[in-house]
Amino acid sequence: MDVYIYQPGMHSPEQAAEQARRIEELGYDGIAMPDHLFVPSFATGEPNPYAHGPSILAACAAVTSRVRLMTLMASNLTRSPVELVQIVSTIHRLSGGRAEFGIGAGWFREEYEAMGVAFPNGRERIERLGETVQIARQFFSTGAVRFEGLHYAVSVPEGGLLPVESAPPITVGAAGPNAIRAAARVADRVDFQPDALQGGVVDLVRYNSFTVERLRAGIETVRGLAEEAGRALPVSQSPFVSVTESAAEGAGQRQAMADSLGLERSVMERSLGTIVGTADEVADRLALSAEAGCDRVRVQALHPEVADRLAPVLPALKAL
Repeated sequence: MDVYIYQPGMHSPEQAAEQARRIEELGYDGIAMPDHLFVPSFATGEPNPYAHGPSILAACAAVTSRVRLMTLMASNLTRSPVELVQIVSTIHRLSGGRAEFGIGAGWFREEYEAMGVAFPNGRERIERLGETVQIARQFFSTGAVRFEGLHYAVSVPEGGLLPVESAPPITVGAAGPNAIRAAARVADRVDFQPDALQGGVVDLVRYNSFTVERLRAGIETVRGLAEEAGRALPVSQSPFVSVTESAAEGAGQRQAMADSLGLERSVMERSLGTIVGTADEVADRLALSAEAGCDRVRVQALHPEVADRLAPVLPALKAL
């Protein structure tokens, strides 16, 4: 199983290059960078600002030679499909072919309202995402785009966009059942999030009630649809992770999270939404994703020490 990671320190542009070098040195397979203006802090609810994800990945490309570089997930609402293709193509060229195009339908209403960007209903957001994937795939395979859909009309002649020698793989992030079915039809890979992003906000109770059984159900849906289309489709999962120095510290953090959300402690002990514990305990939880069928996990680190603390168990995880 491959292990990608996102480190919160990368929101500080001055730290991005140093963190990218360290991630590659520790043996991670990829860097996954979110694409937000801001999201609410899980602890306080206040806005938590994000650095411009594609710019950070460009900086990472310049100082690394092996790790893959992925948008986790590029927001389909804030940019035109052509600009998203231009972004990914540029990072792909900068990195010598190491970019991956991760894209999502968008979920945080307040963020889009702050930017003055429309936030359509879920059905339209999913439709728009599907059209963007079609546009990207057409360009990556032909070097030009001629597309007219319900939401986008694009006509870029050959030579109008920076060419790439190889097509960056397209990963679609999916949470709800409609998004999962849509992703299975158009993606090169489906990345699962808990079905807790409805209505423009995150439901932390549902998010942290995400279990391996729910992950398996999503994977079964994806595999069934892929088989109908005569293809195999890899799947991955992207949990939030806190790595503690001791088992007692981890137990305390899980209890505190359960108390704050009004959950039974047993729910946090089983959660694949947020995983908290020692490196070995986290590895045991991530192994469940592999057992469910994931060939990759993308660790969303909750604190700067995660990459170093998790590194000793990377060989065991990569052997799954």
